[in-house]
Amino acid sequence: MTARSAGQVRIKAPRADGAVLIDPPLQQADRLLQANRAGLAEQSEWTGLRARGREQMLALATGYTSSYLDLPEQLPRGDRPVILAGHQPHFFHPGVWFKNFVLSQAAHQCDAVAVNLVIDNDTAAPPSIRTPTGDLHDPRLAVVSYDSGAEAIPYEERGVLDREQFRSFADRLRQTAAPWLQAPLALEMWPDAIEAAERTGNLGAAAAHSRHRWEHRWGLRTLEVPLSQLCQSEAFLTFAWKLLSQPASFAETYNAELAAYRTAHRLRSRSHPVPDLVTEDGWQESPFWIWSADRPRRERLFVKATSAGVELTDRDLWQVHAESPAMLGEHLADVGIKLRPRALVTTMFARLVLSDLFLHGIGGAKYDELTDAIIDRFFGFQAPQYLTVSATCLLPVQRPDVSPADLRAVDRRLRDLTFHPETHALAAHPSNPTVAQLTSQKAAAVAREPAPEELAKRHQQIVQANAGLQPFVASQRQAAEEQRATVQHDLRVNRLLGSREFSYLLFPEQTLRPFLTAAGGRIS
Repeated sequence: MTARSAGQVRIKAPRADGAVLIDPPLQQADRLLQANRAGLAEQSEWTGLRARGREQMLALATGYTSSYLDLPEQLPRGDRPVILAGHQPHFFHPGVWFKNFVLSQAAHQCDAVAVNLVIDNDTAAPPSIRTPTGDLHDPRLAVVSYDSGAEAIPYEERGVLDREQFRSFADRLRQTAAPWLQAPLALEMWPDAIEAAERTGNLGAAAAHSRHRWEHRWGLRTLEVPLSQLCQSEAFLTFAWKLLSQPASFAETYNAELAAYRTAHRLRSRSHPVPDLVTEDGWQESPFWIWSADRPRRERLFVKATSAGVELTDRDLWQVHAESPAMLGEHLADVGIKLRPRALVTTMFARLVLSDLFLHGIGGAKYDELTDAIIDRFFGFQAPQYLTVSATCLLPVQRPDVSPADLRAVDRRLRDLTFHPETHALAAHPSNPTVAQLTSQKAAAVAREPAPEELAKRHQQIVQANAGLQPFVASQRQAAEEQRATVQHDLRVNRLLGSREFSYLLFPEQTLRPFLTAAGGRIS
């Protein structure tokens, strides 16, 4: 593993409201980009593929983005560097959205083209968001849906099932979130989402198009393209062929580095961070998903190398033979099969073929420590470096001024009332003879240094004195227990309202826009 990736796993999401993270700092983006270009330029067998991959991606991204945004007529020059980011098309939290703003800023800073990949091969998340509801004394979370539930299928296959539910979402969200949220961005953004849903019929596209339109209104200059479109390109099929034509060798590398990753991070689960690639009856599982339009659930792809190419199958309904990347695409299309990369291969393709610099979130950066090791071992060269980007923006709502330290302080007081009640009893009852007597008895027992056989008796005297003093501190204990209950309630409210996972749809523009668009100026 590279030194850069080995340190990556220690990166954690910023906790404070308004805090941002970029590692390495944004000022180093151009240096990393140039180092990545120089390193990959030394791999001559990748030069042509990278050139074709970027040309095809920019053409697809320009065409796709121009279907819902007005773009300059001049296409991006093919010789300009490309900076890439990506995420699933749903209504994520502001810390994820922040990555798109850093993407635009980094591209401006490096005179590069900024492209965001819409990762629509992932299984679609439930079509709902969580929002605070209730009041400050009893806040709770409510789930507001923007479409009906459906079976777990990829975003690219997920249509809008309940148009009325989708159209009414913003108004229902406003009613549920009141009085917490007065002007959530959803109220202004949702007409764009409705337009995109009606134009495309796709739930993920509705989220992605509406978000991207607002990014451009706020000054970003980025292109977007769904991964599903790139997976039909010659460059992707050529890249996939590099892995599919050596199924046993790649699986051996993949599984060995996965085992090393689990050992290094003390992971016992055999499915974390990803499952091993298995061999079944001579067929080797590959790191790709497959499905068809009539069976849109993601299935595993199995491969077998032959002297004349590769055999591919789902080990159920179909089997095809291919002798080249072009034949691979043609024969899969003939049987209606869509070929899509799994997570590690997605970023491998993005970093090795499509871009000069990639922007990761924290989760992706941790997993790509494994990707780096696979690239190093399988392809024989060091993986390009990347930036890790995250941020924390909390809802602008009233939260109790309390911390875990307050709970610890109350617990110390309760413990003190149990084991050292004399101080509190004397303060509350300075003239009470019983308090004075019990306090004196305890002090004498504590001061005495008994023989070993007298220790139990001494301990019992201290316990009896403490117990005798409890009635004289009962009111103080009751007050402390009531305070503890209040602190616990307030901490629960803080945890609920202080989550960084709330969707950007809940935030007012006057809070969110300054936070996101200050990407370049706030990052050191």
